[in-house]
Amino acid sequence: MGRKPKCTVEEKISAVEDYLNGIRSVSEIMVDLSIKSTRTIRDWILAYQNGGIKALCSVTANHSYSSEFKIEMVRKYINGEGSVTDLCARYGIPAHATLFLYCFSYSSGERYPQ
Repeated sequence: MGRKPKCTVEEKISAVEDYLNGIRSVSEIMVDLSIKSTRTIRDWILAYQNGGIKALCSVTANHSYSSEFKIEMVRKYINGEGSVTDLCARYGIPAHATLFLYCFSYSSGERYPQ
């Protein structure tokens, strides 16, 4: 079953472009769209800056990543090549929890993150 987005792609684009153009602050966007976390808006901004409009489109199914990709992301994080937020935005991983889980699995001694 697909996921239902809380905001439309158009609302996200408008919010990000307004923020980048100095029209609305993160706080104003949060109030306008009834969003409770600044992280949500900041994630949209990073996604837009790294992947354009396409990066703001809703995810309708879970992604599947190869073991090689998972290990590469964990290594990049461990080597300080970016924060979890940065790496997720740069590589199109929609949920921070996904990368946190890979790092946790790896640090727990699993050879390949699940």
